[in-house]
Amino acid sequence: MLPLRRRLLLATLFLLASLAGLVRAQTADGASPAAAYLRPDLSPDILDLRVVRMEPEQMDALLSLLGRVVRNFPDHPSLSLEWRARILALALRLRPEDRPCLVANGQLARGVQPLPLDDPTHADLPLLTSELLKSATTLLKQENDPQTPTARLGLHLLDLAAHLDPANRDVLKLFQQDAPPLCWPRMVPRPQPGSAAEEETPDLLLTHTDLFLLLNTGDP
Repeated sequence: MLPLRRRLLLATLFLLASLAGLVRAQTADGASPAAAYLRPDLSPDILDLRVVRMEPEQMDALLSLLGRVVRNFPDHPSLSLEWRARILALALRLRPEDRPCLVANGQLARGVQPLPLDDPTHADLPLLTSELLKSATTLLKQENDPQTPTARLGLHLLDLAAHLDPANRDVLKLFQQDAPPLCWPRMVPRPQPGSAAEEETPDLLLTHTDLFLLLNTGDP
């Protein structure tokens, strides 16, 4: 018979391993939010927004808008985890240290729903979508070259506004005619079959028989 201290230690390990197995099973079933959320790729070679032409107050307003869209409507059918990652891919390119978006990115990656941001206007999603449309068209109209970072940001914001409200698709088509392709698939790539993200984790769940053997077998 093993000493009491060792028996307690092994029992604790069993509990932790069982919990890990439960988490693994939930992830396999798609029940865990973290299973579907992929941190966005913030590499500047995909889309460099460090030189966007925006006034500081304009930047602040846009980041506040994006943060509210990401955090305040977790159950909206148009705001899947993939789309929330796309929004954060834009926001964290504009300001990598933006705390509301930075926290949201980390919490979503851990399967935690970020708390809603305070909104004195109590704006609903249609109102925020109209603000997105206004911001997008403002950025696009001030640029003559669709290849500039400012124009490319505007096009991605416009695509987001069209996703949230299909009535905006005609405006999107108008600005897409001579524009470069959108970068969403590269900013939030989906895991490929056989990749590390798709590999199965080992089964850490111990059986009651395993526990009995561990507790009642001495050192070899």
